[in-house]
Amino acid sequence: MKLIKNKRPVSIFEHYFIILTCLVLFCLLISSLSLMLFVATTWSDDLQKKLTDGCTFLVNEIRANDEKNLFATGDLNKLMANLQHTSNADFLLCDENGKIVMCTDVQNETGETISQVVCEKHQNTLFSKATLLATDLQPLGFLQKGPIDIDATQDYILIGFSADSKDGAKFYLFAVQLLSVGYQPYITQYLKMTVGASCVAVIMAFFCSLAVTYRIVRPLRKMAEATKHYAAGDFSYRIRNVAHYEEFNELSAAFNLMAKNLEENEKSSKNFVANVSHELKTPMTTIGGFIDGILDGTIPPEETEHYLNIVSEVVKHLSGLVVSMLNMSKIEAGKVELEFSEFSLDQLLIQVFIGFEKNITDKNIDIIGIEKLDSVRIRADEALIRQVVYNLIDNAVKFTRNNGSIKIDLSAEKHDVKLTIANTGSTIPKDELNSIFDRFYKVDKSRGLDASSFGIGLHIVRSIVEMHSGTIHAVSKEEHTKFVVHLPLFNNV
Repeated sequence: MKLIKNKRPVSIFEHYFIILTCLVLFCLLISSLSLMLFVATTWSDDLQKKLTDGCTFLVNEIRANDEKNLFATGDLNKLMANLQHTSNADFLLCDENGKIVMCTDVQNETGETISQVVCEKHQNTLFSKATLLATDLQPLGFLQKGPIDIDATQDYILIGFSADSKDGAKFYLFAVQLLSVGYQPYITQYLKMTVGASCVAVIMAFFCSLAVTYRIVRPLRKMAEATKHYAAGDFSYRIRNVAHYEEFNELSAAFNLMAKNLEENEKSSKNFVANVSHELKTPMTTIGGFIDGILDGTIPPEETEHYLNIVSEVVKHLSGLVVSMLNMSKIEAGKVELEFSEFSLDQLLIQVFIGFEKNITDKNIDIIGIEKLDSVRIRADEALIRQVVYNLIDNAVKFTRNNGSIKIDLSAEKHDVKLTIANTGSTIPKDELNSIFDRFYKVDKSRGLDASSFGIGLHIVRSIVEMHSGTIHAVSKEEHTKFVVHLPLFNNV
């Protein structure tokens, strides 16, 4: 079986350096080629114009003289020599058969060019008929790039003119500029400069990549350090002063929020275990003590029934706790499916209040507003909304002192319904108002005021309300506490 080797992971610096270097070199190459093309075109046009002007001047001299004077005086040869020095080009004069009869390469011992003598280089050189014909067809001159029959080893620029002397002899004048003498040295120097600029660009790309990747990697390393703390259970670690980049600041804020939520969940889990242990320990101890007392005879037979009734109540209490915890876990796991139906919310409120009639009567609680409830119909899960109303009224009755009052208000607004249940009694501390909806949270830490409460009711209430896309909040001041619920009139989530 052939093993597939994993490629070595590339660091951010390497990746960024390679991309930046390729981009810089590509841009430098494009700009260099563009500039080189511009220089070549400009140089070629300028050279062609200079050679054309020189040839035109010599052609006019040829036309002004006959063949004998042309070679006898040597003036033409001197003019050709002067043009050679100014343009750095060779000038060649050939007859109608293409044989070179005068060139600027030949000089005497004084440095002057000798007329009517052709150098060894051009002694046996003939211009082809095609070249002469092209010159005849274009009497203003033509531009040609070699090699052709002058020198087959080098590239050159050739400009030719045809001219007739006074006695009718036909001559051809050519100006030749070798690229190795004219343009290529500039190209070589330019290439050296381009290579040097490329090296500088690569070095700059290296340091730029190093600086940028350092700013990118540093916050990532801080986040990696944070994950190690979180993996070890230390959720108090926070990422501060991450980077100058907005995206990393947003990511660090998300990390810190995650850590905060994990810390709260960890604390909630610990509280959950502690609360469940407390809720189970006391009743289980009570049950065990009474059963042992009955079995070992500590409790007299005539009192057995009384203590068995107490055990029965404690078992019911434990059963209620288990049911509440099961409901809570189903809601939090999203396993509760809403069954929507249309029902009258005001009638549901009245029915729930009737179920608390004995408790209300025993505490002489005054119910305000129930007789003035608006008729409101909503579309929701009736069983779950009944549980919301039951838990809120149960809390209100439980924590209202004797001779206190409970005020209820129900009104339909534009898109939702507002339900308010307020009661007199102990004020909930302001800093605990947002915590009362947490699971197993009790305002009275000693559980003295409400020994039968599990601290799950309000958590379930909030969960059900949010499942219906509603909201709930509490307000408590001056020994008055009220819960305000907003539910959509016609919910079909």
